[in-house]
Amino acid sequence: MTDDTAAVLVVVMKVPTLNKSKTRLVPAYGPEGALELARAMVKDTLRRFAFEVPSTWRRIVYFAPTDAEPELCRLLAEVEAEDAWERLPMRAHSGDLRSSDLGSVLRAGYEVVRDDRRSTLFIGMDTPDLPLDAVLAAARVARDDAAAVVLDATDGGYVLAALPAHCPSDVFFHVEWSTDHTADSQRARIRECGVPVSPAGFEPWEDVDDQTDVRSLAARLAASPGLCPALEKTISRLEGRADLTL
Repeated sequence: MTDDTAAVLVVVMKVPTLNKSKTRLVPAYGPEGALELARAMVKDTLRRFAFEVPSTWRRIVYFAPTDAEPELCRLLAEVEAEDAWERLPMRAHSGDLRSSDLGSVLRAGYEVVRDDRRSTLFIGMDTPDLPLDAVLAAARVARDDAAAVVLDATDGGYVLAALPAHCPSDVFFHVEWSTDHTADSQRARIRECGVPVSPAGFEPWEDVDDQTDVRSLAARLAASPGLCPALEKTISRLEGRADLTL
């Protein structure tokens, strides 16, 4: 029987590294600025979901590279969330994540964390202001309806995948990664594996890849002060503004 009170939340992330993290932000903010933004995104994501989701949920950081665990621990300590998260290194992928191996990475991680009594949700570090309501709603659908939910990103990818307890790990194979129809491809693959898919019930959400995305994020945060404090401070300083209305 599925546990009615719990889920497994997995944050998939690269630990921020100079000249390797958020490189599309380097032209606007320089290598150090891009690194600061990546660190802020990680900190706000881990802080939010350490304390906003139900305490019965299992929380796991699925990270690369494997030798960056000390830096990950420092980031967790900075947001006082060391005890809230389990740390799972991507053993076979110590370097940068690439679209060519993302399916294998997700499948390997899912096989480790999968719990036959709980749904499993995957999110990334690029959507630090992802609405909590969307996460909780997806978890309820996966639990109550035994259906998957995939929430689209505005660029055709996806920002959230919620899988019911019985979902096989093969759902991550044969997905067209890093295209403008990745979310559709993921939903189609889930159905091919015999798992129903329910609508997310939320509009596509923006992830953060370039300066335009950073400024869109700043505008959203201005409407929700305190949601992502590390990013509020970092963006304000990098953009040279005392407020977040950019």
